[in-house]
Amino acid sequence: MSESARDPENYVAANALVPCFVCGKELERVVADNPMQPYGGVICSTHGNFGSKLMDSMFPEDDVRFIVCDDCMIERQDRIRTIVVERVKPTVSYKPWKRVPEVVDAD
Repeated sequence: MSESARDPENYVAANALVPCFVCGKELERVVADNPMQPYGGVICSTHGNFGSKLMDSMFPEDDVRFIVCDDCMIERQDRIRTIVVERVKPTVSYKPWKRVPEVVDAD
């Protein structure tokens, strides 16, 4: 690996392959200029959370992204948890419209 590839600012641009966070296997990119779109892997991102000693961002633009290959996901599927969010159908109610009184100048 060249010195420029070791520089974090150039790492994404200099490397055609992206490594799995778990096993280190290098995955090909689906699109050459998008390093975070791998064949055979998923992109994970986090803003951190309260309690982390590493990442607890209060700014939505500060996040960490990493890739986990499909093989690692399958091999460790007993450790993976999914969050199921049940979307509640919004309740819509209607009430009579009341016209806003006109403002009258005191002149």
